[in-house]
Amino acid sequence: MLSSRLTVESPIVDDHAIGPKTAARFDAIGCHRVGQFLDRNANEIVDELVDELVDELVDELVDELVDELKVKWINVPLVRQWQDRAMLSIQVDRLTVAGEGLLVNVGICSAEELAKQRPEELYQHYYHCTNN
Repeated sequence: MLSSRLTVESPIVDDHAIGPKTAARFDAIGCHRVGQFLDRNANEIVDELVDELVDELVDELVDELVDELKVKWINVPLVRQWQDRAMLSIQVDRLTVAGEGLLVNVGICSAEELAKQRPEELYQHYYHCTNN
């Protein structure tokens, strides 16, 4: 017949006062058996549990922050496009937001490139951009 008595060799989870989640926390700080648990200072156990929990929470928070900081929709081509639009806006007086967007979308990214364009070509670019 098996004894249900707790011994110093019993796994900490067998202590009816300690549930599986708490037993897992005790395992993480080296208290695997009831004897190890009884040999430790209560203040030290609590301090170690708190340290372990803080470490877990910090790791989780860092992971969440890393995920948040990975702004998936901002990528190199998009930043370059923003840079090109800003440069056009600086270089070309009275250029509208829509105008800079259209120019960049058809590959005209500087005042120099714009100056090389013939009006007919610009119109074709504009027509193609707005109808597709």
